[in-house]
Amino acid sequence: MARQLAQWLSIVLEAGLTSKLALAATYAESAARENEPLSIGLGITAGDLSLREFFKFLPGAKEIVDRVIGDWSSAQRVLLSRLQRDRDRLPLIIQNGMSQCVKHVTPGLSDPHNRGQTVTIVQFSNGSRVVYKPRPCEGERIWFSALLWLNERGFGPAFYIPALISRRSYYWMSFVEHRGCKSINAVCRFYFRWGAQAAVAQLLGCTDLHRQNWIASGEHPVLVDCEMLGHALSNLDAEYSFSEHLHPLLKTGLLPLSCKDKAGYYRGIAPFDSDGIAREQRSCWPVYGGKLERPEKYRDSILEGFTAAWSFLCTPCRQKNFEKFAAQASHRRHLRVLKRASANYYRILKDSLQLEYMRERGQRLQYLLERCGRDETGTNEANSLLRCCIPRFTKNVSAHRGQKNLVISKRQMLNSAKILAARLARN
Repeated sequence: MARQLAQWLSIVLEAGLTSKLALAATYAESAARENEPLSIGLGITAGDLSLREFFKFLPGAKEIVDRVIGDWSSAQRVLLSRLQRDRDRLPLIIQNGMSQCVKHVTPGLSDPHNRGQTVTIVQFSNGSRVVYKPRPCEGERIWFSALLWLNERGFGPAFYIPALISRRSYYWMSFVEHRGCKSINAVCRFYFRWGAQAAVAQLLGCTDLHRQNWIASGEHPVLVDCEMLGHALSNLDAEYSFSEHLHPLLKTGLLPLSCKDKAGYYRGIAPFDSDGIAREQRSCWPVYGGKLERPEKYRDSILEGFTAAWSFLCTPCRQKNFEKFAAQASHRRHLRVLKRASANYYRILKDSLQLEYMRERGQRLQYLLERCGRDETGTNEANSLLRCCIPRFTKNVSAHRGQKNLVISKRQMLNSAKILAARLARN
């Protein structure tokens, strides 16, 4: 835990610690001219100073450290108190059972929100693990309920369903382990399932399903973050979306976007895009025999799964029953809305951590208010970034009555299949 705190502090103080400081020094040229001191400039790195000297020279840096450590400590206390409260229930979602002793706690597995709270893995002395997420699990509950419904009605190959323990403002999830596939046929089934889930994602109005939200666990692609489920179905789509004119399938984030889409840059992070960072690829793409199996080799399996899923759902009896999940998705009580992209928030945060905004207490806040605005939303954004957290906004859309048409249209899904085939062919 302490290692994660140290890493986060080194990130937020990187600009200050590596900057050159111009310090004024005076000395007497000679005893005879003792009353006429000369001034010279010394360029040193802030990291050469002691901690006390560093904070004395940069009071704003001490402000940052005090807030980050205070919020981090509070967040860990909350986690541990919730762990103690739920100890009797956690064995229900841990496959190998739970030992009494906690061996390791790994925080910092997501963007920090709400005063330093992050996704955290808790590992016990017998090796079993559980995932803690400090937010409501409404999206995950709808998503996995829909997949379970498909399993129970005979769609196959079946989907993997993690176990959840839901609380009002947080939840626990069974740990989804990244595992390799045992055969090429298993890889094909993996991509078939992923194609099928792409159809479900479109029908449930999912957005922002980038690579970091998926884990390749054997022959199962598992969506571990469903916070943006229902966004494309809600009345907030046009108000807060950066891509409201996109086709629903492209809104999911599963496919790369081109400049012709006029929806910003979205390449290298889409799961069905072959470009990007190797570490992220390895966690969301299947591995067989130690080799990464890229999606472009399995276009046919992806398309086959997509077509099989919507064909299965477009029968009249199944369609009517499945639409209840879309209705739940469009009436969420804790739907996350993006005032800005997370990358933009990180850019503003990085800019605010430059040396010039640490020389006096309060300088960073004024800068952040100038960047974010001084209205209610901007003030909330600035105060969150001041604590080195990424702002997180949610909205209750459960009372909305003007949602989009939720009927599963065979014509629309046929068009989606054509778009999927065309985008996969570009990779």
